[in-house]
Amino acid sequence: MKLLICFSDKFRLLLVLVVVALYSFRLIKRVGPHCLQTISPLIPIYVMVIFIFVTLRISRQPSPITISIDQKQLENVKCFKYLDSLLTVDGRCTCEIKSRIAMAKAAFNKKNNLFTSKLDLNLRKRLVRCYVWNIALYGAETWTLRATDQKHLENFEMWCWRRMEKISWTDHMRNEEVLLRVNGKRIIIKEIVKRKASWIGRILRRNCLLKQVIEGKIKGQIEVTRKQGKGVRNYWTTLRTGEDSMN
Repeated sequence: MKLLICFSDKFRLLLVLVVVALYSFRLIKRVGPHCLQTISPLIPIYVMVIFIFVTLRISRQPSPITISIDQKQLENVKCFKYLDSLLTVDGRCTCEIKSRIAMAKAAFNKKNNLFTSKLDLNLRKRLVRCYVWNIALYGAETWTLRATDQKHLENFEMWCWRRMEKISWTDHMRNEEVLLRVNGKRIIIKEIVKRKASWIGRILRRNCLLKQVIEGKIKGQIEVTRKQGKGVRNYWTTLRTGEDSMN
């Protein structure tokens, strides 16, 4: 175990590969000499193919970034909270959205008696949007929403209306019926698009560093580790698709 810790990831995987190959060779030898004579020419090819595959997988991984301040190296972390927003190493907003939704649900439960009271329906809906949705959508102006993120937000929207109307999951009521009961539509994604449009308008009217970053005028070098497929979904594409869905 101590030997494995001393080596790097590449040598560690190579060592494990050799051990697996030797173990497989011993198993084949136990089966019989006829089977060994048939398969033994293929063993070097098998080892070489796996070694090339492992080497390519390792080479695709991005190299760690080292930043030093006053001769002290900063620690590389996968998740970091800054200004009450959750930043992850992959640059996605899924963890941030789940965290905000959990905080909003906790706020709803604290005022559950108010939201489920006999007040006017429109008044209760306005209270939910003011008190609960503002917690869930904090920082939503900078989110790059994917399909899974939109699904999480829409599920949260329906969760609010179901809790407000005291509709249990055992009632087997469809989302369309819940929306008719609260006399509303799905609007949480449209609310995010409105906030994005308002925020990006204020940024683009200013001459600042954030404007240059958003417009892609900052030069940099990024290691491409992504496989072929659909294009990366960035902030501008989500803003355009959101505006198209509103029109």
